[in-house]
Amino acid sequence: MGLVSRLGIRCFMHFPYWVRHLQYFIALSWRFWSGQSRHLDWYRRYRDFKYRPIRFPFVEFIDVKKADYWFKFYGILVFSCVAYVPSRSQMVNQGLCYVSHGTELAMVSSFENRPEGYLMNDGEIYAYQDFVNHGGVDYNAPYGLINFVGSTEQELGGEAMSFFNDVTFNNDFLGTAFRISGAVDISGHVNFGEGIVRNDLSNWNLVFAKGSVHRGAYSGSYVNGPVTKIGGTSFEFPVGNQGHFMPLSISVPNESDDGFVAKYIFENPGDQYSLDIKEAMIEVIDNKGYWVLERVMGNSAVLVTLGWNEETTAKDLLIEPLSDLTVVRWDRILGKWVDHGGVVDVPNRTVTSVMASHDYGVYTLARVRKLNASTKVIPGGVVLFNALTPNGDGFNDFLVIEDIDKMRNNKVQIFDRWAVKVFETIDYGKTGNVFRGIGDWGVLNNQALPTGTYFYHISYDYDTDDGKVQRVEESGFIYLISD
Repeated sequence: MGLVSRLGIRCFMHFPYWVRHLQYFIALSWRFWSGQSRHLDWYRRYRDFKYRPIRFPFVEFIDVKKADYWFKFYGILVFSCVAYVPSRSQMVNQGLCYVSHGTELAMVSSFENRPEGYLMNDGEIYAYQDFVNHGGVDYNAPYGLINFVGSTEQELGGEAMSFFNDVTFNNDFLGTAFRISGAVDISGHVNFGEGIVRNDLSNWNLVFAKGSVHRGAYSGSYVNGPVTKIGGTSFEFPVGNQGHFMPLSISVPNESDDGFVAKYIFENPGDQYSLDIKEAMIEVIDNKGYWVLERVMGNSAVLVTLGWNEETTAKDLLIEPLSDLTVVRWDRILGKWVDHGGVVDVPNRTVTSVMASHDYGVYTLARVRKLNASTKVIPGGVVLFNALTPNGDGFNDFLVIEDIDKMRNNKVQIFDRWAVKVFETIDYGKTGNVFRGIGDWGVLNNQALPTGTYFYHISYDYDTDDGKVQRVEESGFIYLISD
């Protein structure tokens, strides 16, 4: 008992729990000892059963900050056996380990969860060194917080995905404080305190699951590399590179299971995608940095918001009028930069544009040459007037798109500022099917739309001068005055 007392660990034998949860523990123990514990799907079925929170009466860890041992935890149905084996500053779990709600566990040494090990955290863990998972790591919502709070570089790795609820990154190590080399899935809150999180190995290494949020990201703490977001909520990707925090935001996707991956690269995009190959109306493209946004699940169209500042944006872009800023994308099919238009928010230094279901890839900011404030010429000589006032006076009562009727297979879509589709038609204007500020889609069908900024996406087939057929995809914004 002396060693146990010094380590600050207490064992509890709550016999009524055994009786009440006997059926559950039998199933859990059988699956654990039969080698199925490393696959999280079986456990999630049990986790959503009636026993919440699940309290294993094995061991409650109060504080092991003074301990510098190799721990092995052997969880058995009727009792708990804890063995302590002095080793080289490593903590190893190869059994069932449960941190109950209201309990704290300090992992002063590097932690390894073996393939046969299962760690469930409903309490609070402080990890001061590496966290390597080859088995099962999970929690019972809404409990479970893990704090990565070391002072040297910490690795989050292993061959199995770790499922966390709430996570804190707070490590003042200069350079890369956290290196993600294994899959991490976060469902709750992520708090960025100090330290840059590097994830440059795989798109799926760092996943923000449905409902997950983050706070505190800035130039001293962000994700350097891809961030994956799953779920039907708006999201700001906490991405950056080379000491620059440059988030990318998306609006609410159409489906709750849609998935996106984003990262920021503080390098000249022209090194890979020539800045000289662009649409004629694009004057200058940012040559200091770019974002990559890919949709990996679903087929949603979303609004994408990019930001600028003097350190990460070319000076040629940051001249008046700033309203000439736009979002551009490298079109992999056309092999050139195309203009997506955008709504410029000068006070917040952002530009927002709509991305249709296939408009994903490499993005950055640019300046465009505008003929005047209300028109835009797109390939094939199609002219779009980007303002309408449907008041019945005969002027601008509908969205005018000159000569689009000459383009085969044309399609027009209109979205509101939250990327909700409000209008869609093919063969625009041929049968009076024009946009008059009236919704014709979903819950807004036959409803007058309020005054504000809307986004369009136009596509059609265009016969080029050399006899080829080019598929044109054009996005931008229009302004509706309905009052």
